[in-house]
Amino acid sequence: MVELTWQQLMWVTGIFLTLFIAWNGFLIAIIKGLLSRVITSMDAKIEALSKGICSPDRCEELKRVRRELTETRVELPMAYWRRDDALREQTIMQAKIDAVAIAQNQFVLREDQIRDTTVMHAKLDRLAERIERLLEGKAQ
Repeated sequence: MVELTWQQLMWVTGIFLTLFIAWNGFLIAIIKGLLSRVITSMDAKIEALSKGICSPDRCEELKRVRRELTETRVELPMAYWRRDDALREQTIMQAKIDAVAIAQNQFVLREDQIRDTTVMHAKLDRLAERIERLLEGKAQ
């Protein structure tokens, strides 16, 4: 077995620690370089897009579109029928239809009552005539 002295152990530890720090520094430098390239590329793309968007022709078109959008937002509440409004209108119409149906049912019931009453009166009238004939026949 190899025995290391205190000084040799410190020297080996120092070398490993130095290599570890150097390797981490190397990796950090590579990552920093890659990130700077990506950021530079993104800045160039953003600059190109902003120049393309705000060319004189495009700026006028964007202003026109923005103006039309603002006008549409102003007109929208007057022309747009919200879901709540549609439900309210449907509920009102359904209530009116139900009221008409109830009135029709009541009319039919009244008509049936009148018909039943009329039929009963007609039967009572015929019965009364028979009784009168029978009474007249006994009286003679």
